[in-house]
Amino acid sequence: MTQRPATDQTDHPHRNRLSDKGTVGLATALPTDDAANTTCVEAGGVEAGRQRLDKWLWCARFYKSRTQAARLCADGLIRLNRMPVTKAAQMVKPGDILTFSWGNRIRVVQVARLAERRGPADEARGLYTDLRPVAPSAPMLAEAAGAPA
Repeated sequence: MTQRPATDQTDHPHRNRLSDKGTVGLATALPTDDAANTTCVEAGGVEAGRQRLDKWLWCARFYKSRTQAARLCADGLIRLNRMPVTKAAQMVKPGDILTFSWGNRIRVVQVARLAERRGPADEARGLYTDLRPVAPSAPMLAEAAGAPA
């Protein structure tokens, strides 16, 4: 058995950096620059007018979880501009057309804007434009045909 040599904690430049009395937390120990701040924003979702497909579907309240949306993407059940998507990290932008199953219907929506967060349903409805007209209910069909209801 080999033993590691005993070292003093002060000989390593990164060890005990946060335990100094002058630092409060990780943010004070790390250098701050604009590049680090932009990567945090990019990792959070909306970057340069694009967003991950699974996150957008979750924020638009089509699926209850990002995992569910990601699974459908991986299975190839979602189409982006008529092309099947095979990865959840596919980026979407305003103007893209999405086709996917939702319940027992096929939804065709156009991305109107990107989501900053998963908000209430009214806010989620503003994220997309529904491209399929709503099918009229059965009583309306009977009236249009002239048949008695």
